Amino acid sequence: MKPQTVHFLRNFDIECNQVLCIESDVNYSQVHLLTGKKVTIAKTLKQVSDIVKEHAFVRVNRQMIINISHVCKYEYEFFPIKVILSNGRTIQFSRRRSDTAKNQIDQYILNRPI
Repeated sequence: MKPQTVHFLRNFDIECNQVLCIESDVNYSQVHLLTGKKVTIAKTLKQVSDIVKEHAFVRVNRQMIINISHVCKYEYEFFPIKVILSNGRTIQFSRRRSDTAKNQIDQYILNRPI
């Protein structure tokens, strides 16, 4: 089975499982990879969120889209809701996006293959 890829630019595809998160940088976005590298693309986070909406990504605040498959720990008992990614980075949800993001993560966890 061929791994899923995300097509960001004309000649630039990345496998979904290689992307940890995507961070806003004004009119650019930085794609953080498992290898520790950052790839800067000339798209806003809104444009990127439209590209990755079919994959296991969720926007958790104004500046960040995370790959749900790289969530190691999920703390939702207290506000703000936080996730810890597989690289150890902690990311907080915004109040406005917390319910939607929490529901998407819960759905992913329930539906993912074991």
